[in-house]
Amino acid sequence: QLQFGSMFSGTMAGVAALVSFGVLQAFDEIIFKPRDMSCMCPPLAAVAVLLFSLPNAPASSPRNVIAGHLVSTFVAYLVVNYGPIAYLRPLATAGAIAAMAITGTTHPPAGAYAYLYVDKGMGLMGMLTPGLTGALILVACQQLWLLGAAMYSPIAKKTD
Repeated sequence: QLQFGSMFSGTMAGVAALVSFGVLQAFDEIIFKPRDMSCMCPPLAAVAVLLFSLPNAPASSPRNVIAGHLVSTFVAYLVVNYGPIAYLRPLATAGAIAAMAITGTTHPPAGAYAYLYVDKGMGLMGMLTPGLTGALILVACQQLWLLGAAMYSPIAKKTD
């Protein structure tokens, strides 16, 4: 179990976020940019804060991160395509919050992504990228970090 609140754990959370965003940037430049897509957007910084600073929080669970993005983006898509002309951003954000609360998948950065989705006028591909794909990459990095932390933690090692 990781201990949080110490200088060491805070530094390690920062290092994990730095490495994870490096991985995200590499995916973006090597895989996504050549296809005129991206896996990076501002809400992913908030995803990283949750994943690496508060990995045990419900909003940081892989289920909530991934499902929260799916639910929020679906709501934003519906609002953009079937909602009224006015107040699309507030409707998408409020709808995303309500849908995540109803489904038990609350992940605050996904609510921000719903706003971004409307603001940038993203289409069908916006349901997958950048938010969901970026979140998936960050979750994979977090899971590897947690696995490594558990394997190399002095607490995890048996002593005779």
